[in-house]
Amino acid sequence: MKISKDIHDSLQVLGLGCSDEGCVWGHPGGIHTNGGCHCLIRLPVPIRTKLRKGITFLLATVTKLEKELEEAKGKDKSAEIWWL
Repeated sequence: MKISKDIHDSLQVLGLGCSDEGCVWGHPGGIHTNGGCHCLIRLPVPIRTKLRKGITFLLATVTKLEKELEEAKGKDKSAEIWWL
């Protein structure tokens, strides 16, 4: 299960996120644009910059934890969590 893809898909349903490869919310792959992310364009630049850094950090952390969980599952079947 890829939580980061689930996050992106959920945001798309809510009307957040865009098709840009550099979208602040992440890009699930496939067809994309390269014109720049417009998701936070209405915010003042200092706020947009801080928010973008925070979102990027959180998504990177989720991706890292997903990878660690998959590695743990591969090493020890008892590491499987019943709700995932």
